[in-house]
Amino acid sequence: MHLAELSAKRYYALFASLFLVFGILVASATSTINYQLQFTDVIEEIRAQAKSTRDQKQHTLRQFVRRIEDMTHALADNPILRAFAASQAEADRDTLNSLLLTIAASESDIMQARYLDADGLERARVNRKSNQGAPIVVPADKLQNKRDRYYFQETARLPAGELWRSNIDLNVENGKIEVPIAPTLRIATPVWADNQFAGIVIINMHASRLLDALTGSRFFHIYLIDKNGEFLTHTDPEKSWSHYLPSRPKLTSEFPEIAQRALANQEVIEPEFALFSLAQQLPNHDETRLLLIPRKELVDRLQEANLHSAAIIGLIVLLISIPLSWMVALIPARMKKKLDQASQEIYAYHRIVDRNVYTSTTDESGRIISVSSAFCDVSGYAAGELIGSTQALIRHPDTPGALYEEMWSALQQGKTWQGEIQNIKKNGEAFWQQVSITPQFDSRGQISSYTAVGSDITDKKAIERISITDQLTGLFNRRHLDAALSRDYDLFLRYNHPFSVIILDVDKFKRVNDEFGHQAGDGVLVKMAEVLRAGIRTVDAVGRWGGEEFLVICPNTTLEQAGKAAEKLRAAVEAAEFPVVGHVTASFGVSQVRASGDVDDLIQRADSGLYQAKEQGRNRVVLVQAAAPKN
Repeated sequence: MHLAELSAKRYYALFASLFLVFGILVASATSTINYQLQFTDVIEEIRAQAKSTRDQKQHTLRQFVRRIEDMTHALADNPILRAFAASQAEADRDTLNSLLLTIAASESDIMQARYLDADGLERARVNRKSNQGAPIVVPADKLQNKRDRYYFQETARLPAGELWRSNIDLNVENGKIEVPIAPTLRIATPVWADNQFAGIVIINMHASRLLDALTGSRFFHIYLIDKNGEFLTHTDPEKSWSHYLPSRPKLTSEFPEIAQRALANQEVIEPEFALFSLAQQLPNHDETRLLLIPRKELVDRLQEANLHSAAIIGLIVLLISIPLSWMVALIPARMKKKLDQASQEIYAYHRIVDRNVYTSTTDESGRIISVSSAFCDVSGYAAGELIGSTQALIRHPDTPGALYEEMWSALQQGKTWQGEIQNIKKNGEAFWQQVSITPQFDSRGQISSYTAVGSDITDKKAIERISITDQLTGLFNRRHLDAALSRDYDLFLRYNHPFSVIILDVDKFKRVNDEFGHQAGDGVLVKMAEVLRAGIRTVDAVGRWGGEEFLVICPNTTLEQAGKAAEKLRAAVEAAEFPVVGHVTASFGVSQVRASGDVDDLIQRADSGLYQAKEQGRNRVVLVQAAAPKN
């Protein structure tokens, strides 16, 4: 019994030790996992702070700009300014200067308020040296001619009521950057009187306090950059204004590891930096952007708090995990592993779809709200350029409006629409897609968006185009003309839509080949194709019928109308200059479809007209109403 008791105690001690070690491991693992999860929370906290900072800074800029825009509009529409613009009288100038002083006194950030006449000459101007000083009127003999300055020339081209906004730059006086440097923002608008351009109103703002407001943050080092990576502001003042002071560094040298991503996107939110566009709040050439770099002390503070939290949780888990860890640790670990695997599979599948399938989603008004990377690749547009725009951005001008009417009619009825659409890339190239568009519904059953899934069929359409095109002339070939005739004849039988055909033949074409050679003859056919293509309507179809014969199909056209069209073509051919041979003529036969006949009858009658034109001396048009005689 003694040995048995000793053995039991040993096993007990062994299992107790094992459970204790296991409990410690569980506590350590839990603390580590919690720390990692908390670290993820740190990243999310940084992202949230970045978005909050973005909203605050964008609001600050918009309020500042809108305030100056309102003042600029009010000054341009003021009857005092309009009276001086009309009279140029000294008394009216004094009144205008008083108005400018009043406006400048109401806003301490106003550096200059000016009126320039239609020739660019300053006629009234108020200056303030700093936002602490009082505004003063500039004497008439100190006023300058600014007609060559970019802000006058660009504002003068605007329509009435439009606003011009400058880049945030450094003030220049007499051709030199003012020292000490004075960051400036200018807003201007044209002045019109009696429907004539009468000059511009421009307000220059001290931008220092605005820049302080935009770059101040407890959580981030904030930089203002332009679209080219030039610093407007830097945390080190000696590195600001790199565009205007060339010896100063650019984004690519200060932050090479993030420069490419920052310059290629309008908005980026990543753990190491965030970037946001200010172009909507201040539309100008620079496309100013906010660059946010998290402060080290912020990250350290959040991580320290998370470390303390992880330690406390680890201790608690250690105290309760000894008796319970063997029951509860295995199941969550297995579940988390499966969830991670499923998440990775879903993410991998999403990336595959994103990279290889052309998808886009639009809201109920037709504005794009999301696009796949594959769609961006095929269109040449960045996601930021597409999102917020409509499909009109990529709509090809040759795509008929009827197709879009049919598509929207089906979609607004909650139906899926499928079809082929020709679009246009950013570089101007056309591309074709086979598209399926499906409405998406909200919880109330209302259409909330439309999702389009497509595939690239550009090569297929190119092959189709080759299969219906005559290789020499570039016109439709006989195969396509036969199909078009059959289609138009079916429409005639179903809806009684009339159509006519014109058959023409180059006169004395054999003599061209005999005297000048077949290469010259080919040149005549190519030139003939150009003349015909230029002389028909967009709804007409023209193709090479065979040899030196051509066929024109004229939908919704009577015999008389087609005869006039044929006469127009005949005159154009006669007037055209053909390579090598000089001038040639052509004979034309015209016929209209009729219920008692078929396509063969239609062509036979047009052929008969062509034969009669040849018999009557060539270079003429013959209209045929009756059926061609049968042998």
